[in-house]
This record gives sequence, C-alpha cells and structure tokens, in this order.
Amino acid sequence: MITYWSKLMLVKLKYRIKLFYKYFLDYIFNYFGKLINYFKLVNLYEKKYNDKFIAILPFDAIGPFILYSNIYYRKCVANNIDPKNDLVLIINDGVSCNNFYFDLISRSFNIQKDPVMFNLIISSNNFLLKKRKILLVNKLIKNGIIYNSHLNSLFKFTEEEKNRGKILLKKMGISESDRLVSVNNRDNYYWEKIRKCHFTHDTYRMSSFANLLPTIKYLQGLNYKIIRCGHFDENEISQDSNIISMQNFNIKDREFLDIYLHYKVEFSIMGSSGIAFAPLNFGKPILYHNFIPLGEGPNAENCVIVPSLIKNSKGDILSLSKIFQMKEWINDCGVLKLISADRFQNSQFYKWNDMIPEESASEDILAGVKELLIRIKNKKFNDEFDENQRKFKNKFPLDHPIRHMVGVCSSDFLNKYGNDILK
Repeated sequence: MITYWSKLMLVKLKYRIKLFYKYFLDYIFNYFGKLINYFKLVNLYEKKYNDKFIAILPFDAIGPFILYSNIYYRKCVANNIDPKNDLVLIINDGVSCNNFYFDLISRSFNIQKDPVMFNLIISSNNFLLKKRKILLVNKLIKNGIIYNSHLNSLFKFTEEEKNRGKILLKKMGISESDRLVSVNNRDNYYWEKIRKCHFTHDTYRMSSFANLLPTIKYLQGLNYKIIRCGHFDENEISQDSNIISMQNFNIKDREFLDIYLHYKVEFSIMGSSGIAFAPLNFGKPILYHNFIPLGEGPNAENCVIVPSLIKNSKGDILSLSKIFQMKEWINDCGVLKLISADRFQNSQFYKWNDMIPEESASEDILAGVKELLIRIKNKKFNDEFDENQRKFKNKFPLDHPIRHMVGVCSSDFLNKYGNDILK
C-alpha cells in the first residue's frame, strides 16, 4: 500500500530526475550555444555600448524592479560610476509594472530597450560574463546586503511631483502634519485579478490582512493614519476600520502613490511581497511580518523582522539547525545548486520536507511594531550585545544575509520561541 509520504517521495524523485536530466541535457547540447551567444554579445556590445557598463533591469514585477535599480545605483555611488553616462540598463520587451517609477529612475539612469542584448546576457556563459563590464545582481550583493545601506532617498522627486503628492494625499483626507504608516500583506490578488496569472508555487508566503488589524488599531490610537498599499479585495476592509485605500484612483495616480507614499510615511509594515521593497528607496524603517524564506527575504535595513514559524505535521516547531539540514536541488540561472530550506521558494519543497510555515500571529506583529517604535526613537537597529539577538544571528552561516542585516529579529518573538528555534 502506497502511503501519503511514499507518494510525496515519488513526486520529489520525479522532480529531481527531471531537473538533472534537463540540466545535463542543456549543459551538453547548449554549452557551445552559450559560448556562441557570448561572442554574439561581445560583438553587439562593442558596436552599441562603447565600453560602458551594462546590466539587465527586469521591470514587469515591482519587487525586482525596485531592488535591481537600488543595487545598481548604490554600486555606482560606491565605485564613482556615473549612472547616467557610464552605465546602460537593458530592458526586454514588455510592459512596465509601474510607469511612474520607470520615469523616476530614468532621470538617474540611461535605460534602453534591447531585447536581443537582454536575452544574450540571460543565455550566455556566466563565467565569461564576469570578465566583461556587465553587472550581475547576484555578484553585487555581498553577504546579502546591498551597497551603502546608509543612503536615503536614492531617487528624487521634483517640486511639481511633491505638489501632486500633496493634492492626492489631500483627496485621501491626509494633511501635511499627519503621521503615516503603510501596511501590506501578501496574497495573489494582484497577479490573479489584475495580471490574470495563476500561481501556486508561493502559497507558503501568503498572509491574511486580519492579522494586521490589532496593530492597525493600536497605531490609530497613537494618532497614526494607516494606508493599505498594493492591490487587494476591498471587502477585506470593514467600514469602521478607518483604513485609507488608494484603489479608487486611476492607474497613473495609483502607480505614483505606490512610490510617493513611501517617501512620506514614518515607517512601513510589510509582508513578503514585491511592494515591500518600496521603502528601500527612502531608507524608511520597516516591520517585516511573515518573513519567509529567511535567506531570500527583502533586503533588510533599519528593520524588525517577525519570521514565519515553521512546524512539522506533528506540530513541533523546527529549529534553525533543523531547517539548515533540509536541502533541495534547484537550477539557478543555469547553475545547479543544492540549497538549504531557509532559501526554499517553492511550496512543494516545504511539503516534501514536512515543513508547514505558519503566518505571523497578530500578537507577534503587534509586539514587533511596538519594538520598532522604540528602536526608531532610539535610532538603534543593531543589537550585538543582546544575547538572544546574537544567538539568532550566529545560527546563520557567515555569508548569510540575516547575519549581516541592519536590523533585528523581534525580541518578543525570540523570547517566546527562542528555546525551540535556537536549540
């Protein structure tokens, strides 16, 4: 009789066979193809880009769009590269997920549509690319931390745009003196309802808006005004919650507010979604709830994180040591890698390893926000002398982003679950 776990192991075995088969097939038959693409790239580069630095810029999803542009800008600042004259950002065919952000960063960057070059960079031999003036994002992030975390407001608004922002905020009932907080939780409303795409691989990072309500009410009691960002079902917001929505604005104003809002807020409360990168543009403090996976979350700066608890089918909380022991093979841009479970980005991987992520509890989010407010007041986002914080960060490998983040794990979270996750 085939048990449930036997079926899972067969599915896992099938995945690995298919992965290795496709990888080696690609390696054998496309090795020379990648070399040919590289030489095509060199020829096109010498004809069009005249010894400039070049890099690809994905612009169809807000997370990588903001992250990549920040990485490139900070790289330029760190290395005295003129982002407008010495660097060309290459985009593919397609539609920008945020036209205002595209226009905003175009003031600082030289952005060119070149699908041929974009695809040649994607399909060329990575080892050879390193020998050229091609910026690869995975090579620009050291220990999970991007350059110059102290830089604020990487991209500047014009006076006209600031006035536009004031007008739009006024329409939302927000004055210049109001204290603002943006909130967000991860669901697939945007992809399924707006972009008409159906995904099942990332259900592990979903979270419910209801778990944010106690925190929202607490902040409203402190005279903060709460704005919910991202796309969502309006029915989730009750009439008596006094939460401000941007969904009644037209698409141009929505795209503008998605960026401008994070210039105006005091801090943000973000789930595991692409818009969580928006405060990065302006160095704003962030409470990350449902922070998963620990090795692939938004780049953490000036933050308090509330990780997702991960349990097994018996209800036991898995320790970090146990999570690091669980591994799976992936094909990462043509490179076969064995990754540990702190970097899993596929719901199937969790299922195969008897890992059940739990979204952050409402009381844990509230405690994290209270701690964030204290840290904002004291301007202290590193706590190397706190024993629990030190134990938590030291559980991670030396090159892990958590080890080097400019932020902390929620102290309340560590006090409640430390005995389980740090053992």
